[in-house]
Amino acid sequence: MFIGLLFASSTMAQMAGQDSIHANPDSMATSSVADSLLIRLHTIQKLEDSISILQDRINKLELQQLDFIKQIAFADTCIVRQCNNALNAPYDEKRVRNALSAFNRISSSTYRQQMLPLRQLLTDYGQHYRTIMDILRRADADRNMRNPFGGKETAEAYINEIRQTDYYRNVIQAEWIIPFMNSLIEKAINRLKSNNPGERQTTNLKELLNP
Repeated sequence: MFIGLLFASSTMAQMAGQDSIHANPDSMATSSVADSLLIRLHTIQKLEDSISILQDRINKLELQQLDFIKQIAFADTCIVRQCNNALNAPYDEKRVRNALSAFNRISSSTYRQQMLPLRQLLTDYGQHYRTIMDILRRADADRNMRNPFGGKETAEAYINEIRQTDYYRNVIQAEWIIPFMNSLIEKAINRLKSNNPGERQTTNLKELLNP
């Protein structure tokens, strides 16, 4: 009987072992797939984290770029303001030269192209200014201006000479002007018009000659 029990136990153990052998392949395959999925999910999560970090860096760089562009635009605006200031003041060679030098440092090529008429005015300012001032000096020194019999006509002749200048004919009413020149010419013409020595009204141009 004891021998029979041993045989029965041995037989049952063998059968259980055989069942275990048949069950393990499926269990191991399932475990392997699960592990592979977990690795892939972990890899995807890492990639998503890396993409998020990169996107944050890109956003920061874009903001820095926009800020840099704004700074450049502001600097260009300041340069144009410097150029306009030179045209609003009496002609000064050094001031105009500095403005022209600054103009060439405008960073935006498009903006610089749009402002080319401004550079042209700066370039021509000296010649325009000297031409008008020469006329005013000659008028101020002309004794006929104080002649009661011909002073008014003499003043009108100088007015016509001013109106024949390149600045008066081509610039004074244009979109782009030299504000100081416009003001100077307007004052000069008004004063010359008021010259009438026959009625003891003579024009004083010295104030305009020393702005």
